[in-house]
Amino acid sequence: MGAIALALIALPAAAQIDPTITGLSAASAPTGGELVDVRQNGQKKAATVAQLTNTVQQRLKRAAARAAALNPEDAPENSDATLTMATSADASLTRIYSGVAGGNALTAMTLTSVSRFSGGRVTLDATNRFVLPVASAAPATNGNVASLLPATPSYQAWGWENEFGTEATRVQIRMAGFTSHAVRVLVDGRYVSKTPLAFAANSSGNYLTIDFGARKPRSIRIEGMQNDQIVSVAVAPTSSIWRMAGPQDRITAFVTGDSYAEGTGATYPGLYAWPKATGRYLGWYDTRQVAVGQTGYLSTGGGTRSTIRQQVASWFTVNSDLTGADVDVVVIAGGYNDYVSTPALVQPEALLTFQTIRAACPNAIIFVMGSHAGARGPDAQTLAIDGAVQSAFAQWADPRSVFVPVASDVSPWTFGTGYVGATNGSGNSDVAIAADGSHPSDLGHMIYTLRLVTALRLAIGRM
Repeated sequence: MGAIALALIALPAAAQIDPTITGLSAASAPTGGELVDVRQNGQKKAATVAQLTNTVQQRLKRAAARAAALNPEDAPENSDATLTMATSADASLTRIYSGVAGGNALTAMTLTSVSRFSGGRVTLDATNRFVLPVASAAPATNGNVASLLPATPSYQAWGWENEFGTEATRVQIRMAGFTSHAVRVLVDGRYVSKTPLAFAANSSGNYLTIDFGARKPRSIRIEGMQNDQIVSVAVAPTSSIWRMAGPQDRITAFVTGDSYAEGTGATYPGLYAWPKATGRYLGWYDTRQVAVGQTGYLSTGGGTRSTIRQQVASWFTVNSDLTGADVDVVVIAGGYNDYVSTPALVQPEALLTFQTIRAACPNAIIFVMGSHAGARGPDAQTLAIDGAVQSAFAQWADPRSVFVPVASDVSPWTFGTGYVGATNGSGNSDVAIAADGSHPSDLGHMIYTLRLVTALRLAIGRM
């Protein structure tokens, strides 16, 4: 892998912490609020123990370390449960949690009060079903959840999750979906099946049932996609569900860019997209695909959409459950749709984009990816666009940012000019680029995931 540009202020090493706090017993160890002396660039400064251990960098490190030891992508499947999808409800499961409090005699709590959603801002549509918009395709009005949220027709949803705890023997999730879409289920952090389970009907009458062999407390996490919706969760009257505490280090990540970051090309974009898989590998709890297809640093999809920089203004309108200070990571993956642009014009706009995102997300570590090559070689124009982005990154000189080469990597992530259905033996694009000739296939999304995870683990380890 090629060199990764790092511009991070490292935290003080243990040896740099003032010796007055060394050798403390467990009983007298710092609790987090005490002031200690540290040395940074040779200068002695005061900091609290909490400040040293709860920076974004340290939380990223801890999350990545835990995920390296156990993440759902690598972990074996969980045989503790069986899954079925049907079009009829189990009448014995009468404790129902939905979008409306008091939906039945046993339940006075809504699903949002006893579970956690991630991947977008949880919203109720007119029929009290849950939808999770994450990005705005404005000025376009054909967002993929426009029919569900007609007051905001530019809104789009991609990969999303719902997580809760339960001691029930059987859980049934009623969902609205399409037979071309699917879901996955994790129990205690492991997939019941890594193969997605397709919906049984194009309606709101899909019933996903999770059966266990014995009753005990478990965590359940549902992975959904796009305009599919959870309607309700049902358990037996003697069972319950509850909100999980969440991970020790809850990492919120925004991934912006074009249709590559939306997940286009994958069989199930919300499940297989490289941003979501990267988050799973690195222990990011809430990865949001704020990307908009057809766009770039300069590209607006022929005037129908906005540039990446222009989209930033809508990030916390769509994701109004967050503020910029809540975002720990931003991944910027643009340039592919700027192929027809002059590189000299891409550079200043890329710089403005980086600066705008930094102003919006002051605490975030920002990872800037180079341009995608797709099935373009990578050719000279791709590399010129990539060079413009790299030059903008170097000019930006942000101390909490990392550049990750893609097309210009020593080993480009995709190379060649063939693609699925039109192979020519010139490179891995024969299998990594889908039949549309532009976007990653399922395999391509996995290549992107593993290449990016490798780069980010290295970068995080150096922080």
